[in-house]
Amino acid sequence: MKKIAIGLLGLSLVLTLGGCGQKKPEVPASTPEAEGEVKEELTVYTFEDSGVKFTLEVPKTWERIELLGYEGDEEREGSPTVGVRYPFDTEENQMFAVMAALYSPFSVDETMFETTPYQTASGLTGVRCLRETDGERMEYYIFGGEDAELPQLFAVVIMSSETYAAHEAEIEAAVKSLKFE
Repeated sequence: MKKIAIGLLGLSLVLTLGGCGQKKPEVPASTPEAEGEVKEELTVYTFEDSGVKFTLEVPKTWERIELLGYEGDEEREGSPTVGVRYPFDTEENQMFAVMAALYSPFSVDETMFETTPYQTASGLTGVRCLRETDGERMEYYIFGGEDAELPQLFAVVIMSSETYAAHEAEIEAAVKSLKFE
């Protein structure tokens, strides 16, 4: 339970502080094409920092904010996670992120989520944890589990059900395309 609290606290800090000093992103545009099909041209994005390297395919138009690591010192601890966040509104409270936990495995209380096994096209295996209530969607893709070697890759989706429906195909394609190098 302590690992969960520390992991969620670390993620909250990274997501809250990660955008400090960044310009306000534009909202990703959605198109009225059929659901289930990728609606925008994809590009391969490579993230590399703090000994972590991963790639994923995302729409070219998506604004991204890189969450880079920092060393700890006597005043503060080192960054617990690194990764990239894709905000889906100008308030930055709806987002898709791919992160790597650096010092302790990431996990959630699976009793609060509907969980299913998940595998990317590159063979990364893990679990998909989903909760949708009152028009809000919270989804975690956690690769490796509690016994995972560090750094450990995970993806987060936090947004309204309506926003998710407009970008579902692109988000699912991005997660499916993840490669951890």
